[in-house]
Amino acid sequence: MVWTNDDLGKLHGLGLISIVGRIEEETPTLAAAPRPYLRTQDPEWYAVQAAKLRDELERRQTQLREYRQAIDDVRNLTKTTGGVNLDEGDIAITPEVGIEILERHVDGVQTEINELEDLARRHDIPPGTLRGQ
Repeated sequence: MVWTNDDLGKLHGLGLISIVGRIEEETPTLAAAPRPYLRTQDPEWYAVQAAKLRDELERRQTQLREYRQAIDDVRNLTKTTGGVNLDEGDIAITPEVGIEILERHVDGVQTEINELEDLARRHDIPPGTLRGQ
């Protein structure tokens, strides 16, 4: 038996024939597979990272302020300590070098914050997310 293209459409609709190949109108739609978790797309991840970095920046800035204040106190002889704390490291450096070291720590944390903000911008994360808003 010979069928024309018009006949094939009728037979397929009744389930009497299978057609192998592409049929544009009957393309099955698959349920979208769940997207894998990407932390760079998660606003909550940015908020947590930014909070950690803000805390670290505040701690480093406090260290720098206290160090500068201690140097000023020694220069003015308003406050003295009974010894050197060997656990704090950076022994046998000048006060100016100590300030430079602490400033580099502050700058390093600020750089990390800037990089996180850039990453958030590239992934369309609202700026307020990083500020905890």
